[in-house]
Amino acid sequence: QQLYPNADVFVGGFQDAPLADNYFDFVVSNFPFGAYSVNDVAFKHPARKFAQKSIHNYFFAKSMDKVRPGGVVAAITSHFTMDGVEAKRLREYLAEQGDFIGAIRLPSSAFKANAGTEVTTDIIFLRKRMPGEERAGAAWANVTQQVDANGQKFLRNEYFDAHPEMILGR
Repeated sequence: QQLYPNADVFVGGFQDAPLADNYFDFVVSNFPFGAYSVNDVAFKHPARKFAQKSIHNYFFAKSMDKVRPGGVVAAITSHFTMDGVEAKRLREYLAEQGDFIGAIRLPSSAFKANAGTEVTTDIIFLRKRMPGEERAGAAWANVTQQVDANGQKFLRNEYFDAHPEMILGR
């Protein structure tokens, strides 16, 4: 607020921020991730309960609420948004409102030096559809089981199966 005295500065949780729905052209963020919920009255409805299971699911759903039709959400999040079985309902919910533009998978070491964390990270791009607009975009709701060179099983999003060039590293 000191740097930009004419700007509206809000200090608080996303759930309490006085932001209008269907307003912003672009939402860009490094979403927090973790298996904890946010207490937001707007997400108490059973159809939105999936967003209460993890904070990154909540941030995705809430961001789609805030962006206007035709607007874009671009977010950095853990790979569990794309690969998690439990996140399928989130992916379906987002697909009901918008189109998946694409994603870039970063190696687990991408944030090791500056954030001290090692987690496979994705940058996900979504576009909110205009009213009456037909669904488009790449498929990304499902995950497939994969086996690595050591014989270990893991899940990977169907988008990355179809677009391995969007994965940086191995």
